[in-house]
Amino acid sequence: SSGINAEWPLRPGDTLNQLFSELDDRRKRREVPDYLCGKISFEIMKDPVITPSGVTYERSDLEEHLQRVGHFDPLTRVPLKREKLTPNLAMKEVIEHFLENNPWAEYY
Repeated sequence: SSGINAEWPLRPGDTLNQLFSELDDRRKRREVPDYLCGKISFEIMKDPVITPSGVTYERSDLEEHLQRVGHFDPLTRVPLKREKLTPNLAMKEVIEHFLENNPWAEYY
């Protein structure tokens, strides 16, 4: 045996399926996964965006940072302009799934 997992390589969608499975486990414990929360407000993201450096933020929090503090990514300090933000649709789907199955989390 070469030690490689028999399920390798992953099929498209496996990563999202793994996230959904983890969410189901957390739902039973009433925990909100950190990756569903913004890195600025620490609240569940409603409109996640991804920066060119690959970091996901809540859009309104990051736009406020860009306007008030400066035009740079608050985590990486790389220069950043609003036009470079891209909706993180996969994360939005994971968050929506979590909230559908955990209505209590809307008020978390």
